[in-house]
Amino acid sequence: MIGILTEKLTGTLSRLFGKNSKTDRVQIISELTNTLLDSDVPRAVAEQFIAEIEKELAAGKKGSLSEQEWVISTLYKQLVHF
Repeated sequence: MIGILTEKLTGTLSRLFGKNSKTDRVQIISELTNTLLDSDVPRAVAEQFIAEIEKELAAGKKGSLSEQEWVISTLYKQLVHF
């Protein structure tokens, strides 16, 4: 499951940030949710994970990170936490 999740998250992030530098946060959350569910992550776990991501993203970008770096950093922190 970890290999599939890694592959799908990598693909999702490439799609989200590959073509344009501005990606809507709603689109990010939607894509991440779909990726988690497509990777057979249990719905309750996916919902909890996404709720934490949404909370971090709603708090606003901190520091000198680009939008992409900030989203990836937030995602990484939450993956480590889970």
